[in-house]
Amino acid sequence: MSGVYTKVETETVPQLLNIDLSPPCGLLE
Repeated sequence: MSGVYTKVETETVPQLLNIDLSPPCGLLE
């Protein structure tokens, strides 16, 4: 279960950060 949970978190964290940082990055550029 640890392996699965880690995979989900590893794929969810970056995805959320990318989506959250995508809009501001584009506006600043």
